[in-house]
Amino acid sequence: MYLAIDLWCWVLGIWITPHLAWYLSSLTRGPIRVGVYILFFLGVIIHEFSHLIASLICGVPVEGIEIKWKSGDETAPQEIAPHGSITPGDFRRSSFMQGLMISFSPLFVSTFLLLGCIDIITLIDVHCVIKTFTLFFAISLILTAAPSLQDLNMLIWAISNDILLSLFQFTCYAISLFFSIIFLNFSLLSLPFEFMYYILYFVGSIMLYFIIFYSSKWMGRGIRAIYRILLYRDGFLSNRYRTRRRINSKKAPKEKKSEWW
Repeated sequence: MYLAIDLWCWVLGIWITPHLAWYLSSLTRGPIRVGVYILFFLGVIIHEFSHLIASLICGVPVEGIEIKWKSGDETAPQEIAPHGSITPGDFRRSSFMQGLMISFSPLFVSTFLLLGCIDIITLIDVHCVIKTFTLFFAISLILTAAPSLQDLNMLIWAISNDILLSLFQFTCYAISLFFSIIFLNFSLLSLPFEFMYYILYFVGSIMLYFIIFYSSKWMGRGIRAIYRILLYRDGFLSNRYRTRRRINSKKAPKEKKSEWW
């Protein structure tokens, strides 16, 4: 396993490296600065398309996607600053899991691609040109893997929509991730590349999440149905609540014709 890439080092690295690279590029001129901008721009493409794919998978409509090489507009002075954004159609009704998958999708995708790049560089015997391109591609992934502040705000917004549902979804996903890791660690499954294990962790946890979430949801509905049946049968509910009352719709009063004297 890629335990050599410690989780904390990876988290700190994706937050510190972009700021450090941007600061160092501001001190240099010429090809080095342009090369750093190109790496950022390539990473921005992966970042925004990760958001787009996750939004489509989670059922959140997207109104548009923007990837720009420069900041500002025609009226203001433009500076080279690769950036991008997506415009979700209606994110206010999103749940915690939708917000988590969409906001952190660049982190997941970049991590999987980075592990694949490490396998290509260290394990696979390919031409040095391919290894060089893979190395620069891996650097661009590190520079743009971290979620932006806007991504975190969208996740907080999704949690605030329904806090109890968000807590329930988080619990289900934590349980599914735990059992997914336990199952794969103790299984005799052998894969050719290490990064495939992490993809299986992710896919397995998502599948277990849906099983646990919908099973508990249907179980809750069944318990409520049995509870109501027992209440009706044992006479805990009065006849007032047993009988159905027909609600007579009141007719709107007729308007009197106005008489002008």
